Amino acid sequence: MDTYQTTPWIDVAYLTGNKTDCDRVAAGSENQNAKWRCVLNENSSRKYGRAIREEHCKEEGGTWVKFHSYLEIISKANTEAKCNQYKNMDKRNKISWMSIRSDSEDKKCVVQAPLQV
Repeated sequence: MDTYQTTPWIDVAYLTGNKTDCDRVAAGSENQNAKWRCVLNENSSRKYGRAIREEHCKEEGGTWVKFHSYLEIISKANTEAKCNQYKNMDKRNKISWMSIRSDSEDKKCVVQAPLQV
């Protein structure tokens, strides 16, 4: 499994005998944090490089790109104002007007996983 690829899965539980681990695990969850990935140029036979560190990505000829995890894109909210309307109606999920990739200025209304309690 490629751990640097976003998936539709969200964290629902973390089983531990030590409750002090919970805050650390939640803080590192892909539900709330972006992941970095090596993106190769358009002429490459692959979209993504094998590198898992920025310096190795550059050696591979790629660009180190930050990807934000999300559950869905609200396509009807095609402006920041419309996105904020959805955000104000939904108190459970995190809804943001944002770029999904750090190498793109294209913004979308994105639904991210709710914070775990």
